[in-house]
Amino acid sequence: MNITKKCNTCKKDKLLICFNKGKNYKFGVRAECKQCLKEYRKDNKEKIMKYRKDNKEKIIETRKEYYKNNKEKMMEYHKEWYKNNKEKISEYHKEYYKNNKEKISEYKKEYRKDNKEKIMKYRKDNKEKMMKYNKEYYKNNKEKMMEYHKEYNKEYYKNNKEKINETRKEYYKNNKEKINETRKEYYKNNKEKISKYYKEYNKNNKEKISEYRKEYKKDNKEKINETRKEYYKNNKEKISEYNKEYYKNNKEKNSII
Repeated sequence: MNITKKCNTCKKDKLLICFNKGKNYKFGVRAECKQCLKEYRKDNKEKIMKYRKDNKEKIIETRKEYYKNNKEKMMEYHKEWYKNNKEKISEYHKEYYKNNKEKISEYKKEYRKDNKEKIMKYRKDNKEKMMKYNKEYYKNNKEKMMEYHKEYNKEYYKNNKEKINETRKEYYKNNKEKINETRKEYYKNNKEKISKYYKEYNKNNKEKISEYRKEYKKDNKEKINETRKEYYKNNKEKISEYNKEYYKNNKEKNSII
């Protein structure tokens, strides 16, 4: 037998499933049906917002108290709700982030600034847990993460070009030998891989590379000439040796020309 209850607002008899839970009410459900509550919220948006604004602390305190007394029940409810609304939640977060990028970024900066010690302590106490979570998340969202980092790096570089270049110059200046050593080592162990990559890249980006070189030469004429002079000055013997070797190996070709 399906039990029904009359809604105090629309005066219609409805099944109990059409009402929100309310332990202090008859049959354990509220007096107004879900539809009437929805209509009420829709028609009284400003009034509700004003009440929430005027009673912010009271509402927060009530929620805290309720959560404290119903922790397990609430956790179970949230798990179940999240499980059944994954796509809806994901879509909402995407939309919200898209429309509030600056606001979110500002809030995060402010939070990190005000909670440095708290964040550091949490990271220190949960190092393994965080590493495990990050690995798992990256494993399951590889493409998404790569796309995100690509987009983020592009945006960050665009907004911090001078700062990044300055930092790189400073780092290179202080770590010249270390960087050159690392590059040599990497090149030594990855010759084929590097060669293959550059061949592929050059093949697919001929026009782009040509355009970039023209542009660079145009904007850096003096710098290029200065570098060439400097190089020639410091490597006279090496260049002379190379030219002799080249001429020796291409004698016939040169005589034909």
